[in-house]
Amino acid sequence: MEWVYKATNSKLDHMGTMLMVDRDGFLCRSAYEAATKTWADNVRQVDVGDTVHVYFGQKGRDARPIGSFRVVEPDGTHPVHAAVGKRVEGTALHVVDDPSFIKRRDPEGEYSEDPILGLFTGWVLQKVGQAPPFRPAMFRGRTTLQPYTKAS
Repeated sequence: MEWVYKATNSKLDHMGTMLMVDRDGFLCRSAYEAATKTWADNVRQVDVGDTVHVYFGQKGRDARPIGSFRVVEPDGTHPVHAAVGKRVEGTALHVVDDPSFIKRRDPEGEYSEDPILGLFTGWVLQKVGQAPPFRPAMFRGRTTLQPYTKAS
């Protein structure tokens, strides 16, 4: 399955997001929504082996592609293997066992721990190429993670 994910500067800026995703191979994402304490939209549908096309959006500008990434299990060679731990049950997300990893990319503390789990969580990624060109139709509504179809 393929997904599109639009990060915004509500947490990290474009450079910080790009470094975390592209260099570290990690996309910080809570399993639960803070406002409703329910599962975040589509987060349980993403599985190991899926591809996530990551974009960065800012108000008043089209989103910029960061890249396409496969969701993987962290092996001993992955840049974040020592920082992440077990998977969040029912998802492909991993908990972050070493929060200093997040703090290195987010020194201002913009990311929040998952509101239910009380830990940072996210997907471990491996770059597979360039993301398709951004089209506004890829994102319907305000949901940041949506299924990708070539027609969208």
